[in-house]
Amino acid sequence: MPDEIRASETPRPAPEVALGDLKEASREAAERVEMDMIRAALRKTGGNVTRAAKTLGLSRKGLQIKMRQYGLEREKNADTGGRRLND
Repeated sequence: MPDEIRASETPRPAPEVALGDLKEASREAAERVEMDMIRAALRKTGGNVTRAAKTLGLSRKGLQIKMRQYGLEREKNADTGGRRLND
């Protein structure tokens, strides 16, 4: 077999990646997905936290904690004059 073909078959070592970087990247990606899902559930339910929590399979309190953690507020509805919707 020619050397250039044989050389391409030799596995190259994987580049070194710090484990902390991978963990941090995974955590950040999971947070982005979670925030997107919470926003979508709140939009779908017109800002009703109780129904959004049920849609997500969370308790109302659990969703409120996550919303505070991510700095999210209930969606305001134009039909209510900008007031927050009641649960």
